[in-house]
Amino acid sequence: MARLQVTGFVTIAKSSELSDEDKAKVLKAAEGKVKAVRAVLVDAEGNEVVISGKLQLSSKGSLTARFGAKIESFELVEVDAEKSKSAPKADNLAKELLGLTD
Repeated sequence: MARLQVTGFVTIAKSSELSDEDKAKVLKAAEGKVKAVRAVLVDAEGNEVVISGKLQLSSKGSLTARFGAKIESFELVEVDAEKSKSAPKADNLAKELLGLTD
């Protein structure tokens, strides 16, 4: 079967609510390096798919990254039309995930 080419943006939920100082701390990297965000997902056959991208500030002030990935295994399924219109709500865990708690 064909592969999926997936591209898009990932945004750290509620990161626009962080202070400019905290955002700068998150983006700080060693000389010659940049911060990136990476997540490991699992495809329909249990294979790991890694998505990653250079972390940067979006125009709305969120910490975001553009990514691209190829997925070898996927399935086509039917879903309820009403439930598929909205994305799941994210928890407000940005500070905890980024290690910025006091």
